[in-house]
Formats: sequence, structure tokens, C-alpha cells
Amino acid sequence: MTENSGGIRKKRLPTSCVQFTEQEYKRIQKMKDSLGLSIPDILRQNTFSRSDLESPLYTREDADRIIVELKRIGNNLNQIAHKINSGLMTGWSQSFNALWMEILNLRKQMGVNRGVR
Repeated sequence: MTENSGGIRKKRLPTSCVQFTEQEYKRIQKMKDSLGLSIPDILRQNTFSRSDLESPLYTREDADRIIVELKRIGNNLNQIAHKINSGLMTGWSQSFNALWMEILNLRKQMGVNRGVR
């Protein structure tokens, strides 16, 4: 049992098992030693202090739709890149590369918000 801020004891519900890679386990052990907290306390503290997990910027369905559109834009950019590289269009390399990097960045951000890394 644990106490809340009002001093009332709450019974904890069933447990959950978490598996770590060797590197993740070393990191959490280091946190445990430096903070003086148990691993469950570290996980609990880090999970429940993040408001973005409870109310994300967009729903999973919205994220899926955005990713589909980003993929379509990426396909269009690939077609443009093909024309640039074949010599049909000149002087577009820098602008195109900047746009391509922005698309990759957006896709990465979308994946992170969906729990994909």
C-alpha cells in the first residue's frame, strides 16, 4: 500500500512486467543508484509526470492520416528528385534537399508521438 498526499493509504493494483535491453537496464540501474529510488518508482514518476502521454497533440487516427499524406508528398518529391538527377530540371538541388530534410523530420516526429522510434 502507499499513501497519497492526504495521508490516505491506497492499495496498488496488479503489477506489470517490463523487459529492458541490456543497455536500457544499465541506464535505469544508474538512475536507481544516483536517485536512490526503486525502478518501479522511477518508471512511475517519469510516466505520470508526462502530460503528453495523457493528452497527445493528435489522436492515433490523425497521426495515421498525416503519415499517409507525408508518404504521398515523399513520393512526389522522389519523382521530382528523379527529374532533377536526370538533368531535366536544373538549379533545384539545394531547395529540394532542404524540403526533403523537412519531410524526413516531420515523419520522424510523427513516429515518436505514436511510440515508434
